[in-house]
Amino acid sequence: MNTEENKIEASPIVNFEDKEYKIEDLSNTSKYFTSQLSDLQIKESKLRFELDQNKQQKFLDVLFEEAKGNPVTAKKLAGYSHDLATSTITNALQEEIADLTKKFIATTATKAAYSLAEVIDNPTDLGNKERMIAAKDVLDRGGFVKTDKVEVSAASPLFILPPKNEN
Repeated sequence: MNTEENKIEASPIVNFEDKEYKIEDLSNTSKYFTSQLSDLQIKESKLRFELDQNKQQKFLDVLFEEAKGNPVTAKKLAGYSHDLATSTITNALQEEIADLTKKFIATTATKAAYSLAEVIDNPTDLGNKERMIAAKDVLDRGGFVKTDKVEVSAASPLFILPPKNEN
């Protein structure tokens, strides 16, 4: 068997109005338009990708600002379609949202610390107990956990071990 007979040369094909045309059989003008159309399709795909990235960034930007943490509002503000499920966006941006949440809590921790200071300055104000609980929760989540100190003491600071057996 001749190996050249087994080779199948795939010629690029264009589909137009439910009909297939080999590009090599087209006129030069048709080849030019086919090439231009292909180039435009590639550009459209790249622009759609960039638009999706811009929408994702806009979603993240507004989520902790205008939307005040509400993903449905952030979806609308970012320009997403009403038909797109919010969970589709949040699932795709899960890591970014978690990172921004940590940063948000860290920046809110300073407000919580000031709230504790205000309770110290004005201990008789109404609602101080609730403010202290809320401030403590925010500080704990931000990594500013109260540390407990344990003092260890011994009657004799020297501990003598028995001799080592060599069996």
